[in-house]
This record gives sequence, C-alpha cells and structure tokens, in this order.
Amino acid sequence: VVPILLHHGRRRWTAPRSLEQLLAGAELPSPLRDALYAVQPKFAPIVVSMADWPPEHVRSLGLTVFGKLVCEALQRLPGASPEEVLRTLRSWRDLVAAMASASSALESLQALWSYVLRTAAGRPEPVIQVVDELMEAEFMSKRKTAAEYLLEEGAAKGRVELLLALLTERFGRVREAVRERLQRGTEAELTRWAVRVLRAETVDDVFAAD
Repeated sequence: VVPILLHHGRRRWTAPRSLEQLLAGAELPSPLRDALYAVQPKFAPIVVSMADWPPEHVRSLGLTVFGKLVCEALQRLPGASPEEVLRTLRSWRDLVAAMASASSALESLQALWSYVLRTAAGRPEPVIQVVDELMEAEFMSKRKTAAEYLLEEGAAKGRVELLLALLTERFGRVREAVRERLQRGTEAELTRWAVRVLRAETVDDVFAAD
C-alpha cells in the first residue's frame, strides 16, 4: 500500500510529511524523545503538491478530460480573484467542448459548475454568464443554464438550503423572517426566487413581486 496525498492549495505544502514529524515531541527532554522515536509509527505518505503546476502540465496528465477540469478547479479557483476565476473558466472552452460526446458529460459538468459557483469570489452573475457561454457552444438544446444547475442541485440537497446560501452570498446575513419564508415556499416559488437572486439588488427584491 502506497499512500499518496494530493495537495491542491495555491501555496506549496509546508506541513509535516510524516506522522513521525507531526508528533515530533520537541517539547520533551532529549532522552525521552529519542526513546519514543524508536516505537513511534512512521507513516509517511507521498505528498504531491499541485501548487506550482502550470495549466499545460495539468492538461498533459493521463487523466480524463473531466479529471483535468477538476484538478484545475481545485488548484486555481479557491482564493482566486474574480478576474482570475473568469480567466480560468474561459480557458476551459476546449476541454468542455471535448466532453460533448461523453454520455455522462452533463451530470459531470453539473457537479463542476456547482463547485465553481460555490467557490468563486465576487458576484455570481459574470461567472454564470461564462458558464452559460461554455455550455451553449457545444451542448445546444441539451445545455442547462447555470441557474438550472443550481436548481437541480437544490432538488438533491435541499432547495431551501441552497437558496439560503445564495442569498447569504449575495446580501450577507439573512433575516430570520426570510428564512421562515423560504421554509414555507412551494417548489414553484423556490424556483422563481432562485432565478430572481441572480438580478436582485436587495433581499426584498427577490420576493417583491409575490
């Protein structure tokens, strides 16, 4: 058994690389520390850090197209500026196009876009627009808008919780009265409110027309 730890942070791996290092016992007196080292487990995974990998290296790996997209998303999106996020997404055009013939492409991309929308910094509208452009180019009538992806995920994980997360991301802490209204919402209302979140200027705008 060869344990491998894949690190996808934006900075190089600086944590201990073995259980022995993690439990170094620097505060112990030397004779006791040396004696304990002899019986201490030495579990040491191989740490593979993606921090310095350029996009061309990730795309040269022997992975599926979707695997390459996932690696790039994990590596480049957390902590990225809104501008960096959009540049990364636009650079995926050829990779997304290459997935068009795969039978599970829509389901796989749905999971990816959900991660992107949850991770990307800044307002969601520019991200949603780029995602829709990527899907429209290759999937035509099969495509789903980013808003629809959000709603589909909501069906699986709870539309109320997902809509609450969107409201919090857009407008900050949500009032208890709003939370209660979401809980009472019908499926049609939740769908309507989720679409309005994309353009509303305030929380009240989401519900103003109802």
